[in-house]
Amino acid sequence: MRFDLRQAIFSVVPILALVFVCSQSLRGQDRCLTNDDVKRMVAQLDAHQAASLNQKLREELLRLKENDEKRLREAVADNKKDDALLKRMGDSREENTGLLCPILKTFGWPTTALVGQDGAAAAFYLLKNSSSPQLQIDLLPVVIAVEKQGEIPRPALAGYIDRLRLNAGLKQLFGTQATIINGFLVLYPIEGESQIDLRRKSYELAPLAEYLRVLERNYRLPLIRATVALTNSFSENMKS
Repeated sequence: MRFDLRQAIFSVVPILALVFVCSQSLRGQDRCLTNDDVKRMVAQLDAHQAASLNQKLREELLRLKENDEKRLREAVADNKKDDALLKRMGDSREENTGLLCPILKTFGWPTTALVGQDGAAAAFYLLKNSSSPQLQIDLLPVVIAVEKQGEIPRPALAGYIDRLRLNAGLKQLFGTQATIINGFLVLYPIEGESQIDLRRKSYELAPLAEYLRVLERNYRLPLIRATVALTNSFSENMKS
């Protein structure tokens, strides 16, 4: 049975909306997109507007993605301590947010027609790895519109859903998210873990056990499972 994407996404919307409405007066300066910006992007996507390949923009998105991955590799290779590694990741993802927003304002959402398949995937990577939960929820209508057109890689979409859920204080669905605490990779709690490999398979993800081994190898740290209490502190920690 195919996993219901919209049910997974919309289950978090009321909670996220309440969180961000209540905090908007304090965090308004963090919003880089207006409601009109988002509506314009959705309208462009729904209209299936023709676009010529923008090679310069494609190369810029690929460069930003590569820079983010390179900074992470360097931080791990340097054997950074927990705080230093998380700070490096946080700084990189804050930069992602600052660079992605002007692109969205100028060009709208980077579609496959505009930047190629790899460029569109890089744009979604930058959103998923943004330091701004506000940006991720603001762009939820855009993500839904893009998903309808089949332009978001399903593994990346699973990670985005998990981030939205954790920011809303819910357990993740696909087991994509972990943090670093006291020298350990700590996997955030998972909803209905007995069914997780079925969900992961439907999103073209490897079985959870295999993915966790990859995490340990990439970060050079042992992995443990989190308590439920850690779910609500997700937005206070950098995500892997």
